Amino acid sequence: MLFFQKKYDKALSNLLRSLNYNKQDNDVNQVMRLLIDIAKTHLALQKHDSAFRYAQKAMTIAEKTSAKQVTRDACKILSSIYDHWNRPDSAYFYYKQYTVINDSVLNDQVKGKLAAYSFEQKIELLNKEKEIQEAQLQKENLLKKFLLIGIIVLLFIAIIIVRVITLKRKNEAHKRELAENELQIQKLESEKIKSELQHQATALEMQALRAQMNPHFIFNSLNSINRFILQNNKTEATEYLTKFSRLIRMILNSSASASVSLAEDLEALRLYLELERLRCEEKFNFKIKCDPDLDTDFIQVPPMLLQPFVENAIWHGLMNKEGEGHVWINIDQEDSTLLCTIADDGIGRKKAAQLENKSGKHKSMGMKITESRIAMAQKMNGENKSVEIKDLVDADGNAAGTEVVLKIPVNQT
Repeated sequence: MLFFQKKYDKALSNLLRSLNYNKQDNDVNQVMRLLIDIAKTHLALQKHDSAFRYAQKAMTIAEKTSAKQVTRDACKILSSIYDHWNRPDSAYFYYKQYTVINDSVLNDQVKGKLAAYSFEQKIELLNKEKEIQEAQLQKENLLKKFLLIGIIVLLFIAIIIVRVITLKRKNEAHKRELAENELQIQKLESEKIKSELQHQATALEMQALRAQMNPHFIFNSLNSINRFILQNNKTEATEYLTKFSRLIRMILNSSASASVSLAEDLEALRLYLELERLRCEEKFNFKIKCDPDLDTDFIQVPPMLLQPFVENAIWHGLMNKEGEGHVWINIDQEDSTLLCTIADDGIGRKKAAQLENKSGKHKSMGMKITESRIAMAQKMNGENKSVEIKDLVDADGNAAGTEVVLKIPVNQT
């Protein structure tokens, strides 16, 4: 009575007192009902954590005693709480459980009433069926919410595309500035000024290459999320979108910088590998190993440097392999050079090239850009041999994968 009068605090006090008495009497049925009423009262008081705790206790006892009605009420409360917490997947799960159990309870009631009650009870049964229809309408409304989420995702993708177009325009501006500086270098007679302009030109080439890299990677990632949307795989699409948004944020934050910390770049690479592994239905595993003596927070590297080589290992080495594949990324330091090794146990370059010739595919633009970026950095530091690629073979001389070693000049903040 106090609950319906909205005197929730007094109602809660009475319910908790009754719960203790019934626990002492070991009245399981009454304990379950009191737990549900306490959860409803906490929910009315907007105390969602407490409501969640009591609803779960009621469900645990109800499942052990096969108390369908209590389980149904607990599912309804949990669905409301998850909806308030903005966790639509869990809200939908418990709401679905609620409707299934509610249908079962109603069916049980219908059978009893058809056997024992008169025509008036049959009319009441029709009212219950109407409630089932209303529950179905509520499920349809929930599906509409998921459709709305899909529309929001498409808007998010549209924003990213606009960002990519902006990056392309910046790239064109860098190229124009580079051309102007090259004309100035030809006109200047002073060796000192010419050297300074050549250094600026090299830096601008690096910026242009980096600006090309970002749209290349973003478009590849958009292909992945588009596949999940088309497949209507809500759980994996949600997980993929969460990781994808984190990765896009990292890429956009680093797009205006000439370098990022090694720790940030490895975190972006880890996110990329997790996304590709989800998209490929866990066809491969990966491991990133970094020398513990390296201070990854202070070492600076060009952003998204390793990703194209890892992408090449996955899509040219592992996707055409039968069975599970592996990718290993090892980071070590030798004097003032960072050694980054990317190895896979795929089909090897020779077989991959044969398959590419048949399909008409070409070498990854991302790898071409990255090789040029490393070559630029080493040119500025007077070093050579930026990228080394070795074919791996097994004991019988058969192709056993590919190993790529990148040598990057070490920069520290």
